[in-house]
Amino acid sequence: MKDWRQNFGCQRRGLVLLPMILSVTHVGAADVPSCRVLLIGNGQYARNALLPNTANDVRLLERVLREVGAQVETHFDLTQRQLDATFRRFFEQIRRQPQNPVWISFAGHGVQLEGKNYLQGVDSDFSSPERVRSAGCDLDELLFKLQEAGPVAAVVTIDACRNNPFKPEPTRGASGGLAPVTAAGVLVSFSTAAYMRAADGPNASTSPYARALADALAQRPATLEQIFQRAADSVYRNTGRKQVPEYRSSLRIEWRFTAKNVQLAPLPVENASKTIGVQGQGRGGNSYRPDLAALIDSAESTLTPDQLAMESDRLQNRMDQTDAREARQLLTNGRLAGARPADVTLAAMLLDAGRTVPRDRLAAINLYERAAARGYAVAQMLLGELLYERRDFPGAYKWLSAAADRGLRRAQLDLAQMKLEGQGTPLDARGALDLFKQSLPTRLPTPEDQHRALDLMRALHGGAMGSGR
Repeated sequence: MKDWRQNFGCQRRGLVLLPMILSVTHVGAADVPSCRVLLIGNGQYARNALLPNTANDVRLLERVLREVGAQVETHFDLTQRQLDATFRRFFEQIRRQPQNPVWISFAGHGVQLEGKNYLQGVDSDFSSPERVRSAGCDLDELLFKLQEAGPVAAVVTIDACRNNPFKPEPTRGASGGLAPVTAAGVLVSFSTAAYMRAADGPNASTSPYARALADALAQRPATLEQIFQRAADSVYRNTGRKQVPEYRSSLRIEWRFTAKNVQLAPLPVENASKTIGVQGQGRGGNSYRPDLAALIDSAESTLTPDQLAMESDRLQNRMDQTDAREARQLLTNGRLAGARPADVTLAAMLLDAGRTVPRDRLAAINLYERAAARGYAVAQMLLGELLYERRDFPGAYKWLSAAADRGLRRAQLDLAQMKLEGQGTPLDARGALDLFKQSLPTRLPTPEDQHRALDLMRALHGGAMGSGR
């Protein structure tokens, strides 16, 4: 994006947080006790959109989990006080039987305020952020208490999407949805990708994600990662590529569903550091999105945000210093099937700018997509900026979100701009400000940093903060 046209990421997340593992070295595949399951479906909200399918989602998961011998406890339409009491009682049971693996699911409204996630009881007051915050169940605190209870392994699924809490509609969320949650030894699976909505499904039905997850759980034997990948692929396919689930995993244990039970075993060392899909900043392990290629190029996947920024500058300098003969050779190299993502990206930059070669932005997009789909964050950022210029805002948002997740400051500012403009995502001035803060450098800001900061702050001061987002 030229002239600070940068884009911002946003997230509708039906979110799955997996094992908070205290120790797995003693766990054998044959002697793991029955999985303890807590399923909660909140749909009859007094002050927000009714969610008619949450109860169906819970019953569907209950049936599939009982088939593998799980001890399942279900609750429906809990108030905030009942929700807190139910979690406290369940954690006390975990403390008494820490050898049991645990699965917790919540389906209902979730709210994200200033980077904090709050699960909502059916009596929650959505009239102001302050009331949402005071009444909500803090997800970070919930996970801390779960870890403190000490189960050998745990799964937490939150099916709650991202939308405006002060304008009720039948999607599962409020106020920009749930923020990312990270922790060591956790698989995080989202029912849709960053800053995208997820459907509740037709009345008297189930949500697309709940149905896909249940179908994947029924295909046994299977590991958790196989289950979540199958569920993501199914949702992506059955929603016409409109809903894009994803997961990220730093698991250190293998959780496998067999025909009749759940088995845990230490993750093989050779699999513990394997990387699949799109790697998030600071998150080791595996990840997957059905709309991106399966493998990240290993040479680029370990680059830090600062190294990626330097890589971007290096490619820019290389392009600026290229003569016509060298440019033709770089194009030839970048178009080779096995070319490095950096070489593919450089070829795309030459075509994008028309630098010493005929300008061809469609060919540039094709090359950027090749490198971006392999997880190369510089290509993701440049592709997002080019798509923004061509007014393909959903595509721009998707790729800039991926680059921003790797910590590229320029992509974070791009996403902030898109949030502020409401392009490819609902207008969200507070979210824009949060992304701007994330993008601030630890070093002294450059003149460009200062210029873009002034532009953003002028826009925020001009009234966008009054949107209530």
